[in-house]
Amino acid sequence: MSNMFNAAKEAAKPKASPKKGSKVEVTITGLRELAALKDVIKAIEASVETLDGELKEKTADHFATEGARTGTKPANFNGIDVGASASCQLRKRTSRSVLTDAECELLDERGVPYDTSEDITTTYIINPEYKDDDKLLGRVSKALEGVKGIPSDFLEYQEGTPKRTVTDESMAAAFAEKDKDTILELISVVGTLANRMKFEGNLDEAMDVVKELLG
Repeated sequence: MSNMFNAAKEAAKPKASPKKGSKVEVTITGLRELAALKDVIKAIEASVETLDGELKEKTADHFATEGARTGTKPANFNGIDVGASASCQLRKRTSRSVLTDAECELLDERGVPYDTSEDITTTYIINPEYKDDDKLLGRVSKALEGVKGIPSDFLEYQEGTPKRTVTDESMAAAFAEKDKDTILELISVVGTLANRMKFEGNLDEAMDVVKELLG
């Protein structure tokens, strides 16, 4: 027969409660491999960023050194290493990448030309030939005011925004400086470095290189 006193003691003991915020655990096959791959990818991406930056510095140094010697833009070249190669190129900055005020100030100081055009929204406009003819504009304004139901804001003033871009002459002027440090500074603005790399080995050999790199 059970002892009521012992039963009361057991009932009085604090019950273990689940930890706050604890979650149900479910085994998922492949999770370990995926987590490991993501960690490796992060490490590889960091190494790629570092090595890519170093390669671009060496590529720019070659172009600036040769350019300072000749006063003209050097030809693109092939970079080589054990079991790998790269097509190293210096291209003119794309017209889609507009120059900033600070970059234009630098180019102006060095006498490097660039193109300036107006980047504006498509709309109907008054012929620019008459934009400064205040008398004519006044007559047009009075005539429009006499049109029944015309909105008061029918006419709007739109000031064009300058779009400043690099030209072939910009690149030529950068190398005409014939000073390595100045050329390095200028080609970082007017040019774009591109390195197309090729690994000569197979995937297993590439993995060996990565393992050695990551330690």
